[in-house]
Amino acid sequence: MDGTGGVKDGIPPNLVPYHSLAELPNRGKYELVCVPFPINKAKHRRGHANREALLTMQGGLQGSMVPLPQARELLITDTGGKLRTSKRF
Repeated sequence: MDGTGGVKDGIPPNLVPYHSLAELPNRGKYELVCVPFPINKAKHRRGHANREALLTMQGGLQGSMVPLPQARELLITDTGGKLRTSKRF
């Protein structure tokens, strides 16, 4: 905390709820969520770059993207609305 009531270094990851991809449609447009997106090896780098570009283009990436190669997932933290758009890609 920065002493003014704001969070200087972002929102701590443990405060962001984790949801499955199937639960994403039930989350609010501005609700901050963490969702794993399945990827395969061939699409791993391209998918990461495309999603990052899309999320950034929509007004800035609010959260983070963490590749989980062994699980073949990309763990993305952002708003429900942005992640629903990203899901289409």
